[in-house]
Amino acid sequence: MARILIVDDSAFARSRLAQVLRKAGHQVAEADGGAAALALMEEFRPDLVTVDLLMPEMDGMELIGRLKERWPQIPVVAVSADVQRSSQEEALAAGALAFFSKTGRPEELLDLIKTIKEESPSRLLSLMQQDAFTEIINLAMGQAAAALSSLMDKPVRLKVPQMEVMEVEALEGYLDGMIPAVGAVILQRFSGALNGSGSLVLPQDHALTLVRLLLGTQKDPGRLSSAEQTVLAEVGNIVLNSALAVLGDRMEGRLNISLPLVFLTLNSRSLTEMILRQTKDSEQAIVLLSRLTIGHIDLLCYLILVLPRKQLQVLLYKMGLE
Repeated sequence: MARILIVDDSAFARSRLAQVLRKAGHQVAEADGGAAALALMEEFRPDLVTVDLLMPEMDGMELIGRLKERWPQIPVVAVSADVQRSSQEEALAAGALAFFSKTGRPEELLDLIKTIKEESPSRLLSLMQQDAFTEIINLAMGQAAAALSSLMDKPVRLKVPQMEVMEVEALEGYLDGMIPAVGAVILQRFSGALNGSGSLVLPQDHALTLVRLLLGTQKDPGRLSSAEQTVLAEVGNIVLNSALAVLGDRMEGRLNISLPLVFLTLNSRSLTEMILRQTKDSEQAIVLLSRLTIGHIDLLCYLILVLPRKQLQVLLYKMGLE
């Protein structure tokens, strides 16, 4: 059973969910707002948090952002009566792992929690390992942001608030739920101390925005010329090389990194198949949900590293996480 923190300014809504969760055997704590929730996190140490999106003072989006910044590996379920796709996407971009509609039956939340607990790919690493890995990658993302800022002549921030680790067989299902349409993928293979591939994946809408910022055009990514694609390739090259350099340093060995390949307008199946074609004999995938902020514009992207299971174990050992 799980320890679940329910955050909602409505006592009725909290009670409605809490009753069902307690009946199912879960331990439940309740908070009537963001400040109370943050205060309870250390005391209650939940396995999962549900957050109402519409609350006074600190709204749900802000709370999710704060939770993922401080406790990035504790899953958050966004709860709202607003079922618009844009609201769901905003909640997921803020760091929520899933979305639950207030118009649904509370019992449906039990199925969602069961899925998160039993099928979450993060189970392959402990929370402590995930926290430490994310912290190391964020050091690399800081270096990448500085390089991108010089390239674009704009302030750039890049941070990884959330990490998932899974068997490669689970990658397609994960991507299908998180990225309905892929606008652009920049992939680089690596060999040496580690063997595998790294991919920077941009959802369709976010790829469109990045193209506009880079090239000053509203052109669909799928219609970019080869010359225009090189600009996307350079962005991916900077981000991927920064991450891979950190991992190579931890392995105390050199990584040989290929030139970036650009793929445009894919679905989750074709994306997964493409990654696996480029990376044979690799059993595990690390997916790093990343927030790229250029000026005042926030973009969502995914950094996917695929490598053999034994090499991941060695990497964790070298990082002091095994």
